[in-house]
Amino acid sequence: MYVLSMARRSTEEQNFQNFCSDLSIVVTGPVYSEIDSIRPFPRLTEKLLIQITRELPRVPIVLSTWHKPKLQEHIENLEIVLSEDPGPQILGTHVSNLNRQIVSSRNSLCSVQSQYVLRIRTDFYFNNLNNTLKQFARKFYSAQVERTKLGVLDYSKLLFSRPYYICDFLQIGTVDSVKKYWQAPLQSFEEFSTGHRESCTYGIESCPLGMYSEKFAPEQYLGLHYIFGDSIGFPIKSGCQSSLVNFHQSCKDFKANFHAFPITSNAFSGRFLEISKKETWIRTNMTRLTRESHPLVSTFICLMIRILKSFYKK
Repeated sequence: MYVLSMARRSTEEQNFQNFCSDLSIVVTGPVYSEIDSIRPFPRLTEKLLIQITRELPRVPIVLSTWHKPKLQEHIENLEIVLSEDPGPQILGTHVSNLNRQIVSSRNSLCSVQSQYVLRIRTDFYFNNLNNTLKQFARKFYSAQVERTKLGVLDYSKLLFSRPYYICDFLQIGTVDSVKKYWQAPLQSFEEFSTGHRESCTYGIESCPLGMYSEKFAPEQYLGLHYIFGDSIGFPIKSGCQSSLVNFHQSCKDFKANFHAFPITSNAFSGRFLEISKKETWIRTNMTRLTRESHPLVSTFICLMIRILKSFYKK
C-alpha cells in the first residue's frame, strides 16, 4: 500500500509539473494598491503577482489593465497589456463592469502561447496557489475528463435561482476554451438597461435578481454566450427565470460544458466570498445531487438547502 501511495504521489507530482510547464496565467482588471473595506490588503494585485512568481517562477504572467501600473517590486516573466478602457455601464445606482472584463480578458489572451491558461481577476489572491493548481492538474490529467471543458469554481448551487450563472472569478483550461468564454459581444446599453422584471417568469420562488437592471446578470451573460453562442439560441429570455425546467436544464448544461472545482474557505483571500464549514458541507453533499436528479427531486433538495441554511444562521 505504501509503495502504491508513493507511486501515485509521484505520478500526480509529475502531472503537476507537466501542467505548469505548459501553463500561462493572465490577471485582468484594475490594479488595486490601496486598502479599502472590500479589499483589506495593501498592494493586493502586486501581492498576487509576487505570489505567482515565487511559487511558479517559470510560468509566464500577463497583466491586462487600463493604465501603466506603479509596482514597487520587479516581477519576473511579467508582460503588461494596456487596453483602452470601455468604461462602466451605469443606470441609477447600478454599475456594471462587464464590458471592461470582456475587453481586458480578451486582449490578454492574445499574448498567450501555452496550451493551458489560468485567467483570474486582480482583486483576490490564493492562500495556497500550488495546492489549488494541483486540483486543476489532477482533473485535466484524468482519463475521464474532457480537456475541452472549461474549469470554473463550483457555484452550481446558484443555478436554482439564477439559471446559467457561471462564476467569473477564474477560468482555467485550454487557451481555446478560455478564449471562447470571453468572445461574448460587448453588452449594449440598450440590453443593459432593458431590465428583467417585465419578462420575469416566476417559478417556485420570487425573482431574486432585483439588484440587476439588465436582462442577465454578467455571469449569466457570459455563461449563456459560452454555451449557446448567439442569443437567438438562449433557452431563457430573462436572467430571473427560475422554473423547474430552467433550473434542471441549466444544471445539465453546466455539467456538460464545465469542470466544477470545489470552493474552500481557506483557498482564497481578498474579495473572494469565504464560505463557512457548514455551508461547505451543504453545498458539497446537496448540490451534487441536484445536477443529475429529476426536477421535482432537485426542487425538494434546493428547498431543504434554504431551510438548513436559515437554521444554521439562527
